[in-house]
Amino acid sequence: WAESLGAKNAHIADALTGKPLEVLKQCVAINVTGDSQLLGTHDVRGLTDWLHSMHAARLDGKGLGEIAAALLTAPPAAGKTTLISQAVVLALERAELVPIVIRVQLLLTRLRGAQHDEFTSTWNWVDAYLKLVHAQQPVLYRMLRQAMMARRALLLIDGLDEGGVNRTEIERHIVEVLTQQGHIVLCTSRPAGVDAVRFSGFRRLQLAPLSDDQQREALTQRLGSAGVEALMPFVQRMLLDVETGERVTANPLVLSMVASVFEIRKGVDMPNTIAKLYESASEAMLARGGVLSTNMRTLLEAALFEAHAAQARVITEEQLYRAALAVFASSGTIAWLDQQYRADAERLPALERAVKQLTSEEREAVAAVRERVAEDKLPLLSLLQIEPLQMQSSHLSFQEYFAARAICSGKYRFHEGSRPPWQWPAFWSNAVKLGAEMGDAFGNGLIKTAGLGEVLNLSKGKLGGDRATSIAAVAQLMRGLKSLDLSENKLNANEVKELAGAIIANASLTSVNLLGNHFDTKDASMLLKVKEEKPMLRTLCGL
Repeated sequence: WAESLGAKNAHIADALTGKPLEVLKQCVAINVTGDSQLLGTHDVRGLTDWLHSMHAARLDGKGLGEIAAALLTAPPAAGKTTLISQAVVLALERAELVPIVIRVQLLLTRLRGAQHDEFTSTWNWVDAYLKLVHAQQPVLYRMLRQAMMARRALLLIDGLDEGGVNRTEIERHIVEVLTQQGHIVLCTSRPAGVDAVRFSGFRRLQLAPLSDDQQREALTQRLGSAGVEALMPFVQRMLLDVETGERVTANPLVLSMVASVFEIRKGVDMPNTIAKLYESASEAMLARGGVLSTNMRTLLEAALFEAHAAQARVITEEQLYRAALAVFASSGTIAWLDQQYRADAERLPALERAVKQLTSEEREAVAAVRERVAEDKLPLLSLLQIEPLQMQSSHLSFQEYFAARAICSGKYRFHEGSRPPWQWPAFWSNAVKLGAEMGDAFGNGLIKTAGLGEVLNLSKGKLGGDRATSIAAVAQLMRGLKSLDLSENKLNANEVKELAGAIIANASLTSVNLLGNHFDTKDASMLLKVKEEKPMLRTLCGL
């Protein structure tokens, strides 16, 4: 088991080329914020040393009442999963703690599935998950269970942000059950949506952006000195991340994609936005798997949209069928099926029957996606299990890119009962950022996808969800609205400023109501100036 786990985590695949990269040679820098115990921790070795020191202290009877847990946050594709693999390799080398990796998106499929009852009748969810995953290997399950009971397990829980609608439930179990039982825990998450109060007892760490020197070193390892000298002028022109103030290439995945695209294009006509970089990267990945028909490409986009609309990482048989019907069947087919077949046991067979009514070419596209994924010939998707079908995008950020692109098309619709964009959780944050780079097509497409018109009334506290995400989504909706009412939503100065920028960029708005919010004279003066610059805007805050 240890040999197999070590081999699985010793290398990571390059996102575009699929080449294996030695995991311990990947640069993942750590920042520690406000925690004296972890000051001086700058990489995974220092973090692993601290986690093992907590175990050693407990063997000596010290720190028994202290929570031995850390939460590490970082933006999308910043190296969180790479760090987890590094921690596994280092833990296996030390042979003191047994590393147990829990990918939240896989835990979620078990938690939501038919085996949900297993989670209500066991001492913790990790044990229930291991029992289900290793049902055919009872000896391995008993070994892992014994390690947990002896408090010799290192629980590595990757991707809290991928918990979707069950995120709060999963986080509460970690905080209120696993840590209270005395387990040593390391969790990773994107920063958006993290409840600081809930994790107040955890050590807090962040992955640091790659410095200029680290970026140059990584590129030199891959491209050689001559390649770096040719690429660096482009890297230095890359956009700054609005949140970190760093160049976007400070993100390891973005840097890797830049290097791959440079190799493919020989440095000519490099993309100038993150969205365009993902477009080039996804095309390169699809090309690696062979020629795809137009129907397959359309189905792939729709399937990734369906998964994201369901706030899920795992694409199931049902979502694949829904995607096929969304793009190939007549308008209203899915809505009719959802009304007629509300029970889960009835819905999947009904969707399957509807797919069988599609044309032969359309059915072939569905079958081809399944076959390509099973044969590992569709690099954008990874197979989790064949029956019942479960697959996922190679990285969440690719799912987000395709979801944003699907919204731009205006061809798809959110599920009945879905949260509207102005109440979106942090799960949608990166998709909205990518969509913003796609321009007016995203805003206009979002209006169609959400089933809205040109007038939107969000007065009296209708804004909800993750505030930063919902405000950003509303700013995109403004690209296609004529009238918007945001009165009495407790908007603060920063939120008003972001919306003011969206008003300036919008050519169709004639009325915006921001009355009854929290802004001062300075903000009011800014809004008056905005109104002066927008002659089409007849009413702003009632002025």
